[in-house]
Amino acid sequence: MAYVIADGIVTNTFFEGKGARIEERFKLRNGEDGKKSYTLFTETPHGLNEGDEVKASGTLSVKVREYEANGETRHTADVVINGKAEVTAPVGDSGGPF
Repeated sequence: MAYVIADGIVTNTFFEGKGARIEERFKLRNGEDGKKSYTLFTETPHGLNEGDEVKASGTLSVKVREYEANGETRHTADVVINGKAEVTAPVGDSGGPF
């Protein structure tokens, strides 16, 4: 089992306030902007809003999804933080456990 900690910005909330999409932003070696996206699921409503900065942790799972685009079959990986995932602190808050 893998455990993950993600620092990012909430880009979407769903699933009756128990789901959120978190986007981590960073600089690549070549100086361009990069990003990683995670789907967060919590056991109780998290109270997050779009644009909130968060640090979230929990067990990691990856699900491969297949879809059709322009007549081609494509695949993507959905990276999910789940189980007992929880929002631990706003990004930059040194009062959190991490």
